[in-house]
Amino acid sequence: MNRTQHRVELVTLAPDLSFCPESDLPELAFSGRSNVGKSSLLNLLVGRKRMAYTSGQPGKTRTLTYYLVDDRWHLVDMPGYGWARVSQVERRKWAAAMRAYLHRRQQLAAVLQLIDLRVGVTPDDRARLRELMSAGLDFCLVFTKADKVPRAQHDRRVAEHLDGLGLPPDTGVVVSSARERWGQEEIWGWIEDHLPPQARPEGE
Repeated sequence: MNRTQHRVELVTLAPDLSFCPESDLPELAFSGRSNVGKSSLLNLLVGRKRMAYTSGQPGKTRTLTYYLVDDRWHLVDMPGYGWARVSQVERRKWAAAMRAYLHRRQQLAAVLQLIDLRVGVTPDDRARLRELMSAGLDFCLVFTKADKVPRAQHDRRVAEHLDGLGLPPDTGVVVSSARERWGQEEIWGWIEDHLPPQARPEGE
């Protein structure tokens, strides 16, 4: 299967759980701090240049953005967290809405948790990881923007970032770069392993 060829369409923007689609299709969510590279990686995975809008302005995604992939499952781009210029009231509102989504959305099958390889795991990242583990969700850590770190340092940086996190032993880890197209096949492999059989591509 050519994993760069997918039918993808924008379905809806959901500010909170009550606006999510009334659908039984499984969902896979993209999670990460603002400006971690979620939109760029999403565009790479689905083989589109502008499916998700990329911006130098953190906090651009302010809703759960639903995309239908191959008429089989939903890819959900979650709002970025940790943007200091958002008011504390709005940050708490977003946090509560995303907590409800992670804990109560039964269609949510798994999460891609993005971490900037240069920056490492921030306190906000640690809070999101605790939420994912508390919700009992399968997740994969995707270290983004790896092209900005010398390749000889990748393994050491990853090991340093993972140290002390207390992650489940089966947690997936992928080093990626949307610019250099690194990690694309590994991420798709993880996605296909964690979607229900009926959502996987034909022949898988």
